[in-house]
Amino acid sequence: MGCNCGKKNSGSDEDRASANLKKKQEARTKPPLNVPTFPQIPQLTENKIKSKLLNTTSPPHHKTKKEEIGESPTVTPKSPSFTQKVKNLGKSVASRVTQGKADDNLIKLRVLSCHGDDEMVSCPYRSASNVREGAYFCTACGCGDKPAAFLNDPDNSDTYTKLDYPWVSCPVRMPGFGDYKPFSEETQEEIDKVPDGMKRKKEVEVILTARGIVIPPAYKPVKTNGDTNDSSES
Repeated sequence: MGCNCGKKNSGSDEDRASANLKKKQEARTKPPLNVPTFPQIPQLTENKIKSKLLNTTSPPHHKTKKEEIGESPTVTPKSPSFTQKVKNLGKSVASRVTQGKADDNLIKLRVLSCHGDDEMVSCPYRSASNVREGAYFCTACGCGDKPAAFLNDPDNSDTYTKLDYPWVSCPVRMPGFGDYKPFSEETQEEIDKVPDGMKRKKEVEVILTARGIVIPPAYKPVKTNGDTNDSSES
């Protein structure tokens, strides 16, 4: 009679293999226990990448005060003709020779018209001198950046400046000057020549009136040779 040991061993191996396979299949079908999940990380598209790069390398543009309110930069107006400048200078010199110096109240009014104060801004045509620190001159009258045309003396308040002449011209015909003309009397053509200055003149007149300051009329200078004595000329 033969031995059955080989058949029994063979059957046991098959049973164990079958049992192991069954266990693996059951393990695969069971849901995982307490498996942590993570949110999906969104992928950056090409446009988003470009946007992020632009935001980090190009800071936003900060508008200037004039850009925010829609105003254009101040443009220096055309200077008076040579003939007119000679006439204005003649009137100023003649007034100094005959009268010496303007009244203190008139000078104070001119200081406000040119330099302003805490409540009113300075004239848009007033500029800091390039030849003397602390001095200012008018860029619209054509006199230039030189001591004889300075609107102030930063070192000596007693110095005779352009604002001290009894009669002196202003391109905008501001309060206190010899050729002063109220804004209400200015023509549109005259306003268009110095728009920034005219706009400020209107504001200055309102402030002065609110302060109870009387604005004197245009001062009539003494006649010079060939002069018509018309103070409305500018």
